[in-house]
Amino acid sequence: MAINKWVYSLVDGRFLRGGFTEPDFDPAVEGVAEFLEEDVIDTRLHRFDETTGKRDATPEEITAADTIRTDEDAISAVEGRAIRACLIASLWNQLGRVPTPVEIGTARTRFIAAFKQLGA
Repeated sequence: MAINKWVYSLVDGRFLRGGFTEPDFDPAVEGVAEFLEEDVIDTRLHRFDETTGKRDATPEEITAADTIRTDEDAISAVEGRAIRACLIASLWNQLGRVPTPVEIGTARTRFIAAFKQLGA
């Protein structure tokens, strides 16, 4: 019988990552829970519980998880080299000069906001 090991946040009980290997984790802010192979953990729908090991997430926790995932997806998208190059090239074209780091940062923030508005 295989054991799943899942890292969870000590702050809010969110499952962060897991699998059949020994996970790396920061004991100051994370804990590790063990589950049988057949126990399915959905990082969006489940939370760690001291008594039962896992519980269903509340509607509020699911909404918060969706918001976090959207933010992470937007930041991940803009951090790609191709997107960063497009942002800089677009600014360079608009300004007629090499953009400053502040201008690039502003464009990045706008891109993230636009990406999040597109939804999942």
